[in-house]
Order: sequence, then structure tokens, then C-alpha cells
Amino acid sequence: MAITYGIDKTNNASYSTSYTAYFISPLYVVGTSDQLRKFTEVEINLARPLRANEGIKLSYRNDLTDSFTDFLTFDYATYSAELSHTTILSTPTFKIADCELFQLKCSITGTTTSPEIRSITLR
Repeated sequence: MAITYGIDKTNNASYSTSYTAYFISPLYVVGTSDQLRKFTEVEINLARPLRANEGIKLSYRNDLTDSFTDFLTFDYATYSAELSHTTILSTPTFKIADCELFQLKCSITGTTTSPEIRSITLR
């Protein structure tokens, strides 16, 4: 039986549009029931600056039965050709609920190129 990991490229002729390509992290234990984890910022680092029509959308959930909730979209239209970006997660627009468990979903979009993610760090 073959076991596969990672991201599979299924089509050499097209790129992911409308954030249809994504990867999901494992479900991490980040706190306890008595001491929930509070994330205060997220940092995205790329291997090269964003290009026109590229974007990254971050979502999270706090258990495997919840739906994912979007909390940040880092795209060329808003941030231009940035190589890295840090967002403070303290406003209703950019907020992650305090949690015991955490799972991240990273969706990407592009028309002729895709973002090249080096790292995503939550603090």
C-alpha cells in the first residue's frame, strides 16, 4: 500500500485560480482547556515577491468538525510586490479565536504564476 504526503500537482497546463489550491496543516495541540492559546500575529515569508494576480488566503479551525474560518488574505492587489508581511491579530478583521487545538489552511491563487511560500509563522 502506497502512502503519499505533501502537495500533488495534478495539471501541468493550468494554475490555481480563485484560491482552489490549498494545503492543510496537521491539527496541533497549542494550549490546554485551562490555558487557551492566544495568537497575536502572523508572518508570511515568500521566496520571491508577489506577482500580479497572486494571493494567499489563510484560514483556521479549532477541531476537525469545525469549518475553516478565513482570517487573512495576502494578495498582490492589496499588498503589491511584497516579499514578506506581518499582520497583528487583534482586530475583528484579523483575529483567531483563543484555542486548545489549531489547524491552518493555506489557499493560493494565480493566473500564470503561483506564490512561492517560504514560511508562515504564528506567534
